[in-house]
Amino acid sequence: MNPDRPPSIAVDSDRYEAYQKRLARRIVMAIRSSLEEAGIGDQTLPSLAAHISFAVCAVIDGCHELEVDAQPVLPVSTFSEPQPNDERLFVGCVGSYLQEDEGT
Repeated sequence: MNPDRPPSIAVDSDRYEAYQKRLARRIVMAIRSSLEEAGIGDQTLPSLAAHISFAVCAVIDGCHELEVDAQPVLPVSTFSEPQPNDERLFVGCVGSYLQEDEGT
């Protein structure tokens, strides 16, 4: 990031969705890996990983009420692209929809 110039904001739903799918897959992989390391058996691992992944993604998406100083707030995800673009990819004025991709 160039400290002399603020990053640009891009709204591109196709690119955002592609990045979001990668993030959802990475969340699922991290949860599965942690459950395997904790000794969770093969029988329950897929279902447990899916339930935990969905819950985490739903929180990130703002599906659960979040308040700061008694005011509702909505988490809004962005993705940062490295130079030369130096863009922040933004989905728009809505929350993300990560939990819809968590199983992919």
